[in-house]
Parts: sequence; C-alpha cells; structure tokens
Amino acid sequence: LHQHRETIRRRRRALVVEGNFDLLLLAVHGIDNVVAPLGTALTREHVRTLRTYSSEAILLFDADAAGLKAAMRSIPFFLAEQVDGRVAVLPAGHDPDSFVRAEGPAAVAALVENARPLAEFAFDALVREYGLTLAGKSKITAELKALLKEAADPEQRALMAAHFSAK
Repeated sequence: LHQHRETIRRRRRALVVEGNFDLLLLAVHGIDNVVAPLGTALTREHVRTLRTYSSEAILLFDADAAGLKAAMRSIPFFLAEQVDGRVAVLPAGHDPDSFVRAEGPAAVAALVENARPLAEFAFDALVREYGLTLAGKSKITAELKALLKEAADPEQRALMAAHFSAK
C-alpha cells in the first residue's frame, strides 16, 4: 500500500491479491494499483484502510477453493465499511502471477473490467454450492441473512434483501 497508494488514489481502484508473488508479478508487468495482505487473511481493518485511498476494490484471488472461500469471507467487511467491492474470477488453475505471465497485462485488465459485484458473486457461488432446490434455497437464505447483518446502513440492507428476494 505504501508503494502503490498514489496510483490507487489516482485510479480510485485497488486490486487486492492474496500474496506477495502475485503483487510483484503484476507490478513488474505495469499493474501498479495492487495491494496484498501478505500472509494474512483480508480483514475489515484492511478494507477500512483501503477506503481512504479508493472507492472500489477488486478482489483478484486464486481460482482455487481457498481463493473463492477467501472472497466469500471478505464480503461482510466490504458491506460493513461501505466499500464497492467486485471479484475478478481467474480461469481454473491460475493465480494472478501465472495469469499475467501467460496472458499479459491486457488480459488482466479485461478480467478486472468484467469483475462481478460482490453481492452477485456471493449469490452465484451459493447457488452453485447449494442448488435451487427447496433445501438449497433455505441454506442460501440463511447465509445471505448472515451477510446482510454486516451491512452498516439499514437502507443498504433493505435494498439488498429486496434484490436477493427477487432472485
């Protein structure tokens, strides 16, 4: 953050990756609005700090189960801090450093531009996990309720509840 804060401020967007190699390889390829928690999970304090530099954060986590779980775990932090978050899903078998080496910075930029809003990403992930049977919908509803509790603004909570209800 110390080294990339001015670029993040100027672009009003931070790319959040999991590890230091991801950050370094993206920076080497000219993508310099990147931060990483470097060995720790993304926390609410990290998101609060990012909010002072950027109005938007894009999670660019590994395409494995751990990366997807980390993205889901971070959603309440973005809701609580009222930071616009999106998720750029990498192709299977890639992490940010392998993807930028294989496909180049333009492919990373395209992936970032097409990043899904956190709420949509969460809903789609829950549908994939539980399905749309009655039992699946019950599990999805329970998980969404837990997420909505984290929304700081009652209006935001009501809007999200209506949005998910329609789905």
